[in-house]
Amino acid sequence: MTYATIEIADRINKENRKAARKRWRQSIKGRAWDKAYYQRASVKLKAREKYYENKLKNYYKAENASERFINYD
Repeated sequence: MTYATIEIADRINKENRKAARKRWRQSIKGRAWDKAYYQRASVKLKAREKYYENKLKNYYKAENASERFINYD
């Protein structure tokens, strides 16, 4: 096998795994697993931290943008 055929095969396998994972997540077992996972305290804490981190990042981005476009009329 050449490098190109291996690369194509890997890409196809990756797409198949991705599609299979999507089907599983949408199944009854997958949805139940997701629900249980997102109710874990550690996962909730991590999500909350990420939420506030993004909120601060967007706030300072907007604040800096308003400082750049000062109207001197």
